[in-house]
Amino acid sequence: MDQPSPQSPRPENTLSARYTPRVGRVSEFVGSRLLLIGLLAGLMGSALLVFAGIKLWLVVTRRSLGSDVVPLVVGGSLAFALLSIGVSARRSGLKYLRGQKAVARDVGQFVARRIARRRQARGR
Repeated sequence: MDQPSPQSPRPENTLSARYTPRVGRVSEFVGSRLLLIGLLAGLMGSALLVFAGIKLWLVVTRRSLGSDVVPLVVGGSLAFALLSIGVSARRSGLKYLRGQKAVARDVGQFVARRIARRRQARGR
């Protein structure tokens, strides 16, 4: 039987035809650094979580709930904090790299809010 050849994708569906916003140098720099920080924080959080899990296993198998619990609680808390920071930094970094956020726009909004607060404080 004769099989029909697969149709080539239409030009409007290809990546080159889609609109990709331009990303400035500063936004690209900030985005790449945030992405790197996010990945490193996630890696450190995962490693610390594994370490805390091993410590928990040792505490449970030895049946000693003395001073071994303190590093376990601190390590677990720090691990979850690092994992959370990693996810947030990664998400923000990707937004900067994709052009969904821009450093100039974010700084401008910050300055505008600051000026509005000062004007409001003077008006009281």
